[in-house]
Amino acid sequence: MPRWHLRTFLILLLFATTLLTFSMVGIGLLAYRLPQIEQDAVQDARLTARNVSDLLENAVSALQMQLRPAVRLREELGVERIGRLFASILNEEGFQAIYLADRQGMVQASASGDGQALGQNRLVGADLSGNSLFKSALNSERPLWSDRYLSALTGELTIAVACAGDDYVTIAEITTGRLRDIVLRSLIHIKRQVFVIDGHGEWVADNLPDSGFRHTHWGTHPIVTAARNGTSPPEITQLNGRSFYPAYHRSDKLGWIVISIIPSGMDNPDHARTVFLAVLGLVASGLIGLMMAPIWASAIQRPLRSLIRQSRLISRGDYSDSWRPNRIIEIDELGIDLSRMARAI
Repeated sequence: MPRWHLRTFLILLLFATTLLTFSMVGIGLLAYRLPQIEQDAVQDARLTARNVSDLLENAVSALQMQLRPAVRLREELGVERIGRLFASILNEEGFQAIYLADRQGMVQASASGDGQALGQNRLVGADLSGNSLFKSALNSERPLWSDRYLSALTGELTIAVACAGDDYVTIAEITTGRLRDIVLRSLIHIKRQVFVIDGHGEWVADNLPDSGFRHTHWGTHPIVTAARNGTSPPEITQLNGRSFYPAYHRSDKLGWIVISIIPSGMDNPDHARTVFLAVLGLVASGLIGLMMAPIWASAIQRPLRSLIRQSRLISRGDYSDSWRPNRIIEIDELGIDLSRMARAI
């Protein structure tokens, strides 16, 4: 069994008490604060995803509204003038083609990206009766969007919106690049990491530096699967070897998925800062304990040394020394009793 000097034992006892006390308090604070940080991060990710999705919806709605005059004024303007209106919309808004088809699917008026209108464009007379977007728009009271539309102008996949009137359907095509530019502008002031995936799992845009996500197909990723099914995303997702809190919001018009991610664990600044402060507090309390423990140990050791000295004198037959009062009641009483015993002897 090891033996200790009183001073050493008191120093270790006071130091251990200080360290243990702060450790328990720190662990309690971490147990309370870290789940809060996780909840805040998840809520922040959800809010960011929703805000970006709303910005995308507003941008798409603004494009959609440019077609309203053409849809409403079709009868008043006539075929030739509606074509010129299409051309002006193209030049101002960046559509690559706009065309008007009757209920049988025959294109009556059109304008392409070069500003050519009507009879000068090869789309006039084209048959869209088998076009899925055209057929869907005929039976819809609201504009319909498609992000996988086979362009009647170029034969390439593009984005299109169809608006039905009384007897006609107006279809406007916009390139993916054009809409991507709109999305990127909406991400400029977003501080959180966000990327946009189309309804088929293909990357559209993001605000991440040197993103490796652009060459990834997201169709089978758990976040995209959850968005398609309308279920909650996984609590933690692994991307590029790092852990993130994910959240998504799906665009109503395009069906695009806006994904916001916030680092989790020690990659999260708030998490890392909290843990750092807890560790710093523990180290600081240990250092303060090491500095203060010898002082308190000495305050207790001095009167005990006086007791030991007095008891040794009494054991050698020297009863001349008297006890000096002390602030510690128990030690003071013991010293007085020793003095009385010496006088009695």
